[in-house]
Amino acid sequence: MTEIFGTTGQDSLEITQIGSIAFGGAAADTITGATNANPSGSRIYGGSGADEIYVENGDTVFAGAGDDTIYNDSGANNRLYAGAGNDKIYGNSGDILVGGVGDDQFWFEPGASETIILDFNKNSETEADKIVFDSLTGIGSLDDLAPLDITTSPGDTLVKLEGGTVIATVKGVTDLTAEDFVFNFVKDNAPSNFPGAVDLGTISNETKEQPGSFSTEDLADMYKFNLAARSDVTIDLSGMSPSSNGDVFLIKDSDGNGNFDPSKDEFFGSSQNSNNADEQIVSPALATGEYYVLVTQVEGLTNYNLSVQAAEIPLVEDNAGSDFLQAAPLGELTSNITQAGSVSSNDLTDVFSFTTAPNTTVNLTLSGLDATNYADVFLVKDNGDDAFDPNTDTIIGFSQNDDGSDQAIDNALLLDGGEYYVVVTQVMGAMNYSLTLDVA
Repeated sequence: MTEIFGTTGQDSLEITQIGSIAFGGAAADTITGATNANPSGSRIYGGSGADEIYVENGDTVFAGAGDDTIYNDSGANNRLYAGAGNDKIYGNSGDILVGGVGDDQFWFEPGASETIILDFNKNSETEADKIVFDSLTGIGSLDDLAPLDITTSPGDTLVKLEGGTVIATVKGVTDLTAEDFVFNFVKDNAPSNFPGAVDLGTISNETKEQPGSFSTEDLADMYKFNLAARSDVTIDLSGMSPSSNGDVFLIKDSDGNGNFDPSKDEFFGSSQNSNNADEQIVSPALATGEYYVLVTQVEGLTNYNLSVQAAEIPLVEDNAGSDFLQAAPLGELTSNITQAGSVSSNDLTDVFSFTTAPNTTVNLTLSGLDATNYADVFLVKDNGDDAFDPNTDTIIGFSQNDDGSDQAIDNALLLDGGEYYVVVTQVMGAMNYSLTLDVA
């Protein structure tokens, strides 16, 4: 038998031999029982302080005074005495749990069964113990359990799943109510396809938070949101438990058929980190419209928090008027020129002017458009009335794509030289654009 002693300070002790005894002493200690041992049969004394104690099989724990946490992730048949303080005990198969004096929590995770709680204290003036269900699939309230089974002799309560599995026997208590339970499993009601996706609404210069969960029985959750303006979008998936892993994807229903098809729909980003690391997608300058967020289970089951943030991109102040008299001057076109601008439903037309020598060839490009936010562009010689009229002015060239691709006027020959105008007209949505004039 090996004896392990801590100090009066904060210690980290690890038991490596079966049947050892560990003494944490004062302060907040971390003590880990022997792993891969069945049974390990160790005795662990936490001492005073907020200790963290990890057990395996057949261990006996006396955590002592302080707000202690005792973990049994996969072992069985332990005796866990938390002692005085507001303690948390994670019970597993065949464990005997004693909270002691204080507001104690008895936690149960997937796989736990046949535990015994010896000293559950209902809500009173001095103590308020709780039975906590953490990430058990589909268990979000007392209604999701089997009816509480109260035995008349000796007067205990059996807490069971719907299938009959006994999670815990609460000794000496026959009047448990919903107030004695905490349910940490989120029932998100999110489907795995576009139809019925949980609607986060229109997101504009704000962050929407959505709790959810996944498991081996709930492999994917679909959410949707809408952008009313071009925005920078950030999506975060966080809060996953240590034994779980999930990924997140940002999608648009490109073919418009209302059903998710990874071979046809457009992906705007994904995050697929390993283990339970937080996931994040940063997608700049997304166009207006409807988008979907898909959360997929990779491993385990857990609650999670989904966060969708959208920051609208402000429109550029271009000082371009809507007719030739108010045109923003670009100067003489002797070299390439790039000009930023914007159009919207409140600013339908931008006019720019430039001068050039005779027989100059120009290539013009209007970029920064998309399928729901686009504009047309015209290269014009004024007929003399100072207002743009495509029916009377001399149109040197124009581009009117309606699919969000760049507008382009190539190899426009300006025979006469002098003053010319570029007219940008809004067709749909609102956008910042980039206007480029290249001297060929």
